[in-house]
Amino acid sequence: MAIFNTASIVALAAASIAASDAARISKRGLPEVVIPTQSDVQAAINDWHNDVVTVNDFLNSVPNLLSDLQTVATHAQNIVDNFAKDEPNQLKTLHNWFTGPEQPDLPSAAFDCAFDDLATGQVLNGETFNFDTLVIKQFTDFIIPIAQAGDAEGVTAQVGEVNSFRCCNVLPDLDILWRDAAISAGFTETDVPFSPPRPDACASIDCSTTLGASTCSGEDNGKFGTPGS
Repeated sequence: MAIFNTASIVALAAASIAASDAARISKRGLPEVVIPTQSDVQAAINDWHNDVVTVNDFLNSVPNLLSDLQTVATHAQNIVDNFAKDEPNQLKTLHNWFTGPEQPDLPSAAFDCAFDDLATGQVLNGETFNFDTLVIKQFTDFIIPIAQAGDAEGVTAQVGEVNSFRCCNVLPDLDILWRDAAISAGFTETDVPFSPPRPDACASIDCSTTLGASTCSGEDNGKFGTPGS
């Protein structure tokens, strides 16, 4: 389908752009759709996929940019302004697909769990674990100002926290959200991705020992099948 092909080309291009060019990447974000159509579901997943690829590319590049923290700060600001800030919009659009006046399916327990995990989150040791606090605010309140201050160790620590939450919450939850919304809207994996790519750090993060990691994959996913399969 045309939307998929275009979005895929953009995503692959973003992933291949050198880190030194990352500050110039921008895109036209998609707002939340209150009553989504099938094409809105497709567009939301593809746009979110583009965001994930670009954020992953930034996170993967940081260890090689610690000698140029002003560039890290510039790239991080671009990530917030043009990519990460759109992800909550796509989350709401996919949620709205299941709550509209003519919804074809009810959301599964796994879908509801994944949505709640990112939108509302949980409070552990006085810290709220949700997308806004542990991704967007980590960029705006910590990574960007710490990079501007020239603190390479601090940047590394904050990027590690973002990676941990993305690897153990955001991306596993997207395995559920994308799959369920796509199948409900009548798409296959040739039309839209059912599962997001992971940043390199995920290979070395043990989510079974990570505080607050998502447990939504263990919930009943009904007719939509095993998340991530």
